[in-house]
Amino acid sequence: MGILIGGAFLDLDRVFPGLPSIAHFEVGEQFCDLPSPGVKRVPFRDPAGMTILSRVSTALGRAGYEIRSGPRPGKGCDAALTCRLRGWRFYIVIVLIIGERGGGPLRCALRMFPSRRLLGGVLGRVRWVGPDFPEQWDGLCRIAEKSLLEDVRAVSFLWMTRKEDTALVARNETWL
Repeated sequence: MGILIGGAFLDLDRVFPGLPSIAHFEVGEQFCDLPSPGVKRVPFRDPAGMTILSRVSTALGRAGYEIRSGPRPGKGCDAALTCRLRGWRFYIVIVLIIGERGGGPLRCALRMFPSRRLLGGVLGRVRWVGPDFPEQWDGLCRIAEKSLLEDVRAVSFLWMTRKEDTALVARNETWL
């Protein structure tokens, strides 16, 4: 995945092949905040993003995850949040991207990345993952999925790996 300013991402496809990190789904506009009439939409600032991710954040908090920041408007995404996975010293960055509005359901992508503070990793203070990581990651995915299906009433829900998502984009079959 690469280095971010202030942190690093764990490449799930390399470390745990087949572990999903991207969910594609659709949400009916009646469940989202709509832009004000006559106001041009700014890219990556769809108000539905905050509504959708706020509900996921609430579900994660109820399940015992520590919400470190957000949900908030993101950079290059409609909304973002950071939470701490139970029992680990690293964080999960969750971003939501909403496709263009076209009069029908909103097409969305929820992307999740394990992240750590760069300094802690350099000094060897942050352990990336242990043998139970895939099980804990699956639990996080299930909580997010349940919230999206029940609280937001998402439809056409599909989890995939970053590699599978990249292949869709390469074939010009992108979801968004």
